[in-house]
Amino acid sequence: MNDQVLATMTLGKKRLLVASLSFNSKGNLLVALAADMDHTICVFDWRRQVKIREGQGHGSRVDMCKFNPYSDSAFCSSGVKHLKFWELGEEEGLQMATGLFGDLGGPFDNRNMCFNPRGNTISGVENGDIYIWSSGTVSSKIEHAHKADVLGLLYVDGVGLFTAGMGGMLKLWDPELRDTKNPLCVVDLRPFDVKGDPKLNNRVTGRAMDWSTSEQLLSFICDDNLVEDNPAKGVCGAPATHMSFRDLNVDGVLLLGTTNNSILMLGFKKSGEW
Repeated sequence: MNDQVLATMTLGKKRLLVASLSFNSKGNLLVALAADMDHTICVFDWRRQVKIREGQGHGSRVDMCKFNPYSDSAFCSSGVKHLKFWELGEEEGLQMATGLFGDLGGPFDNRNMCFNPRGNTISGVENGDIYIWSSGTVSSKIEHAHKADVLGLLYVDGVGLFTAGMGGMLKLWDPELRDTKNPLCVVDLRPFDVKGDPKLNNRVTGRAMDWSTSEQLLSFICDDNLVEDNPAKGVCGAPATHMSFRDLNVDGVLLLGTTNNSILMLGFKKSGEW
């Protein structure tokens, strides 16, 4: 493993904490959010170790800033009662537009966001709703997707929208986001046996998520473990390092970080089954 430091940058002398980081789709730009009074947002050309843009994020707390993976220059920031859309202009400044809640949304905290290839921004809201944004306005929503705070969001092309929130549920929604009433799949995280305080396990919630189809990752995570025989599901007992996604009858795995300090690896098919 190469542990060489590739670049070192600073947000500024008075900005002691980096609250959020995100690369753009080309990997040449890095947006960073500072936890200072101005909630400063900086954009770096990290290979040259140069700050190319800087702006004030919001007057109240900003929780996240994230590049749109379907654009080289657009990103969003979200936090207390707001979501903002940002664009790198030709000049040195940043172009910003504040999202409008309209008739469908409300002035709630937007905890996080993700994006889909149709140009929508999707945000998780403190009341358990999920807002779907189009042209800077809430165009639709998944009402009561979770009991309370939506803490995890991930959109996977061809698979769907994964959401995790207070109440211990992981849900997978239609990739087209047409059906906002019935999730394709619901996984209760509470029964997973994790060593620790039972009270924490009962309140477990999913947070950070990522998707992978890497066979090497599957082997690395499952190294030296055994897959038990399960003929009903077409799984034969064998060292996990010899297993493939095809053997497990899944198209990829969701890596889910939870609030009880565990990481779950859940296999899913494109049909929404797991």
